[in-house]
Amino acid sequence: MTDKEPLKITLEDLGLSEPTVPPDPPATPGKPPGKAREAAEQVGQRVAGAMKESTAKVTHKIADATAETANRTAEAVRDKVSETIQAQAQATADAVEERLRQVDWKAEATKGAEGGLRWLSKRLEVLAERLRGDSKQ
Repeated sequence: MTDKEPLKITLEDLGLSEPTVPPDPPATPGKPPGKAREAAEQVGQRVAGAMKESTAKVTHKIADATAETANRTAEAVRDKVSETIQAQAQATADAVEERLRQVDWKAEATKGAEGGLRWLSKRLEVLAERLRGDSKQ
C-alpha cells in the first residue's frame, strides 16, 4: 500500500465470500409456524455473528494501516530533523572556518604582544618608583 493508494477492504479480507441466504423453506401443511421462526432467528444470529466478525476485521485492518502511516510519518519527521541539524552544524562549522581564515593572525599576535609589553612597562615603572622612594629614605 502506498501513500496515495486508498485503503481497500474486500469480502476476502472479511473472511466472507458471496453472502449466502438460506432459501425460504416451502410452506408445508402441518408444519408448525414456530419452526420457521426458529430458523429465521438462527439465520439472524449467524448474520449478526458474521457482521461482528467482519467489523472486527475491518477495524483491525484500519488500525494497522493507521499505525503504519503514523510510523512512516514519524520516521520522515526524524529524518528531516536530522538533516536540518546536520545542515545547521555544517553551516556553523563552515562559518567558523571562514572566519579563522580571514583573521590576520600576525596582526593579532602583534597587538597582543604590544598590549602585554605596555602592561609590563607600567608595572615596571610602578616598581621603579617604589624602589626610588625607598632609597631616598
